[in-house]
Amino acid sequence: MGDPAKWFDFPVRELTVDAVLSHQARVRPDKVYVRTTEGTELTFAQVWRATNRLVNWFASIGLGHGSHVAVFMENEIECLMSHIAITRMGGVSVPINANSRGGILAHYLNFSDAAAVIATADFASRVLEIEDELTDLQSLIVVGEGAPDLNATRLCVLPFSASQVAPDTPVVSPARFSETAFILFTSGTTGPSKGVMFQQARAFMWDEGVVPAFGVSEDDVYFACTPLSHATGLFSG
Repeated sequence: MGDPAKWFDFPVRELTVDAVLSHQARVRPDKVYVRTTEGTELTFAQVWRATNRLVNWFASIGLGHGSHVAVFMENEIECLMSHIAITRMGGVSVPINANSRGGILAHYLNFSDAAAVIATADFASRVLEIEDELTDLQSLIVVGEGAPDLNATRLCVLPFSASQVAPDTPVVSPARFSETAFILFTSGTTGPSKGVMFQQARAFMWDEGVVPAFGVSEDDVYFACTPLSHATGLFSG
């Protein structure tokens, strides 16, 4: 039986998204971390720098430690970068099922206390349809083209692309291993979907049995085909 105080060789009390990514960026900076089906590749060092920019930009628009930010899009590269950046800054990332709209979408956003939503234009329009029902939401961050064409009556609409000019100055993360990093919603089979909280350390330990069970090594490529709004897509990959 392994040491319960460690996740592989990493002390559990130091197990945060920022700590693990920063470690990988130092140890294997040029190793590919993610490859999309469209052919985009990012190394650990590139992901580290890209999410530094995002965290620094988030700070400039008032998001930081403790902020709850929803991510509402398909499995785009910006989706993954957003989840990483939100948790690196010590915020809580809220993945939203891409099929959501109307009342159930309002439930997700209100129940999770989301202050901002990051969404592609087609999903952002769904948010604006229920804008008056969203009690705590303040900002709508739009990925790709379309932000100028969205008319909001109350929300501040910002282009995700603005983050590209932010500095990639290294982040000093305040996140702790025991703090909530994600709120994932259940399917709602027997009632309104419930928000399940995953701590920073738990996000890594949720599926750790996959590695020894299937003999996964650093030389393998893991194909993540399930949505990043589901635990199997977000944590198993």
